[in-house]
Amino acid sequence: MSFVGVVYGEVWEDSTDPNDEYNSHGVTVTFNFPLNINEIDIQNMVVEIEAYDVNRNNNPVMVDGEYVGVLEVGGKYTVETTIITIDGENAKKYLSDNSVTISIGKKELLRIDSIKITVGYIPKSSPSSIIKAPIPLGAIILTLMTIPIIALKR
Repeated sequence: MSFVGVVYGEVWEDSTDPNDEYNSHGVTVTFNFPLNINEIDIQNMVVEIEAYDVNRNNNPVMVDGEYVGVLEVGGKYTVETTIITIDGENAKKYLSDNSVTISIGKKELLRIDSIKITVGYIPKSSPSSIIKAPIPLGAIILTLMTIPIIALKR
């Protein structure tokens, strides 16, 4: 049985090809987040990494210097996708300076093909976004006709 988390709202995403070589040197990429975090409620952040030839599960993934997981093992000469989901509270902390840095510490020969981040958020409502609905003319007429009738019965 599996559960899928659903985020209502909007999504911002960015991806990059780090032009990585097949080696054991770490990779670090910084993404700039263009939205004002005071105007949105961040639901989560997903980090998606495609890596080639990951044979061991000892290649750490860091977000702004904090350990969040390891690359998925795919085996020799295959591409494996690692997906790490970060909760809204931590995502907001990482994005507080409008950027996020993803680092992969390689402990073996492998290649990072792409890194993608996706941020799910809900815009905060402001007083100017309240929609005022007009009162239908029929309701006004009915009210105006009912008031004199009630007054005459007294």
